[in-house]
Amino acid sequence: MEFGMRLFRRDIVRLAAGSLAAGFVGLPTVVPAAGTATLPDNLRFAIRRKGSVIGSHQVSFRSTDAGMIAETAVRMKVKIAFITAFRYSHDAEEYWRGDHLQLLRSSTDDDGEKFRVDGQATAQGIRVSGTEGIAIAPADACTTDGLWNRAIMERQTVIDAQDGTVVGLLVKKSARGQFKVGGSLLDATFFDIATPSTTGRVWYDDSDRWIGASFEIRGEKLDYALEG
Repeated sequence: MEFGMRLFRRDIVRLAAGSLAAGFVGLPTVVPAAGTATLPDNLRFAIRRKGSVIGSHQVSFRSTDAGMIAETAVRMKVKIAFITAFRYSHDAEEYWRGDHLQLLRSSTDDDGEKFRVDGQATAQGIRVSGTEGIAIAPADACTTDGLWNRAIMERQTVIDAQDGTVVGLLVKKSARGQFKVGGSLLDATFFDIATPSTTGRVWYDDSDRWIGASFEIRGEKLDYALEG
């Protein structure tokens, strides 16, 4: 959940574009039919490390005649003593028809190392081509960019939106609590998640909107806070 969410491939972190590993990606429960979808709200998160903002994670949605497009953009920059020590950018488009991913395109610049992923729905599942070769994901798979969809918490595998691999996803538990958004405490549900590279906690409000997250990778912690 890219958990998402490999992002920082150095000791700083490995999460965020997608949102856990490059991010998580999920499917909306909001696309009933072509041209009639009620789109999710656009989302923008500030990404913090040790209390300092190091970047942003945005997800925007638009309708098409065939369904919906979810666009993810992640930008991160870490400075040490006024020197930029790390840069990261990730952009992805996902085409959804109903609750199934039809097409995935992503590009990532991980501090100078470039990645590209292409995925397409087939009769066998979602065929994904990335830096590690070709993989087939389940037809109902989400990607690590999809934490915006709570349905990802019901998946056992996700597509890494940065390198195209298909990785296991463990959802450890869910519980109720409160999460601060814009100075207000909201009643929410959180899920503890893990992939082979990342552990974290993801928060959703009572309308199933993704409102926050924390991820820990190699001793580093990244906090997501919804803006607005």
